[in-house]
Amino acid sequence: MPRRAYTSDPQRVFAARLVIDGQEPKEVAEMLGVSERSVWRWAHVFRKHGDAGLVTRPRQGRPPKLTGPQAQQVLGWLGHKPGDFGFETERWTSRRVSYLIYELLGVRMNHRYISCWLHRRGFTPQVPQRVPRERNERAIQEWLAIQWPAIVQKTIRRAASLVFTDESGFLLLPLIGRTLAPRGHTPVLTYRARHRDKVSVAAALTLSPLRRHANLFFQTYPNGYVNNAHYAQFLRRLLWQNSQPLVVVQDQGGMHKGDPLRALSQDFPRLDLNMLPPYAPELNPVEQLWNFEKDKELTNFTPYNVPQLDAALRDHLHQVQADQHRLHSFFDATPLPWDLLTRLT
Repeated sequence: MPRRAYTSDPQRVFAARLVIDGQEPKEVAEMLGVSERSVWRWAHVFRKHGDAGLVTRPRQGRPPKLTGPQAQQVLGWLGHKPGDFGFETERWTSRRVSYLIYELLGVRMNHRYISCWLHRRGFTPQVPQRVPRERNERAIQEWLAIQWPAIVQKTIRRAASLVFTDESGFLLLPLIGRTLAPRGHTPVLTYRARHRDKVSVAAALTLSPLRRHANLFFQTYPNGYVNNAHYAQFLRRLLWQNSQPLVVVQDQGGMHKGDPLRALSQDFPRLDLNMLPPYAPELNPVEQLWNFEKDKELTNFTPYNVPQLDAALRDHLHQVQADQHRLHSFFDATPLPWDLLTRLT
């Protein structure tokens, strides 16, 4: 039986010659859409064996069930919402992709194989980010372009402290996070069934533009909530502890409006209240504080009662209060353009 004649792969030869001529393998890989490791291997083989080492060999095993255009079509489906294909929920699964491949292309493929096939092409299970329909991206960008520079300039001009405030609640019901355990032995967290009991917290992150010093001021409300009267009193205590003007940035929640806030502003002319755009929590550094406490510090914590939860929460917040690096990380994690603050000072 005559031996099959193999021909050199033009792409491999081209890539190898580019590397030998001095081009970086990473640049060649990006240009050709292949892995950097393959480019290194082709160049090494080409140096030893020339064109003969870079031959195209026949693919072993079964031919793929999907042709190249069909595979691209399947991947294109995932760029659309599942609802566009008649599914009730916005959730792509390997079973749904397998179903569509059979219904639209007439090809049967096991959903487990589809899962591996998609993973090799960069598709992984991910938790979606929830975005309110009421969110107005244009209004947020206008706030960043107009209101934020005005707030920064006002803070510098008045030699004030920049303050961000927010409120949150912590339940007795534990916040679940992954933990190490023997395979097959799922850990169990026991908790009080009266999980509606909670500790509310009001917090203010302050930043002095001149000193570059950050601070945390907070107040807990065991089994309580923060209304506009409580919030006004919280700001009043903050003003008593700070002699300089305060430029406060807050969201548009109901507790940040009303007669108690108007009366407070009249009593303290050095207090300047500013509103964030609606549905833009990512602009508030205090949201990063809540994420840190809930996702890191208090994950899998099962307090027996409200006083125990309140004590643990206060202890953690006092630790954050003494950590300048952590406090600055909350500000840095927001998309606010802090370079403007640096330029003006």
